[in-house]
Amino acid sequence: MNESSLTKVQPAFLKIIEKVTAYYKFNLGENLHSVYIRGSVPRGLAIYGVSYLDTIAITTKDTDELNLQWVNRTGQELTKEFHCVSGIEFSFYYTKEVLETSTFSMIPFMLKTQSICVYGEDLSSYLPNYKTDKTLGNEHLVNLEDQIKQAKDLKDNTDVADILDCCGWIMKIIVRAGLALVIEKENKYTRDLFPAFNL
Repeated sequence: MNESSLTKVQPAFLKIIEKVTAYYKFNLGENLHSVYIRGSVPRGLAIYGVSYLDTIAITTKDTDELNLQWVNRTGQELTKEFHCVSGIEFSFYYTKEVLETSTFSMIPFMLKTQSICVYGEDLSSYLPNYKTDKTLGNEHLVNLEDQIKQAKDLKDNTDVADILDCCGWIMKIIVRAGLALVIEKENKYTRDLFPAFNL
């Protein structure tokens, strides 16, 4: 079940959603299919100045062919301008890959169960319903290995922000992987860290 809704978004976050959407439209142009927000903001659970604004752009062109050099600078500028968030996540996925659901993939799952479309055609009606089962749980366990490999690559990195960001993601994935181990026994799923920790 998707508990996200535009009506749940706190007024303090509406302007930044509008501005992020405008940046997607300006920079991607005809290559933009739709824009989604996910996480705590569309569920009305965002904490002012603490929460991230997690966004997903669905593109009509393979993401490898897109010019995304604007993303980091834009994220930094908007985070300085809008004090309601501690950061913005820009992410890009090709329509063709999102609609390929013969095997489990996290992005279609998140669009269907944890996101709201704020621009363009909503793809969620084309996506299957999902269950709390091992397939979903295994997705978190698989990602843990990749994140630890990525952390090892930071050995010579002197950018403290990069290191903190990577380690933060690994710690989140560890908590979610813990829930993945008991997902069928509990018959529950959440990306929220504290409820996942409790389970």
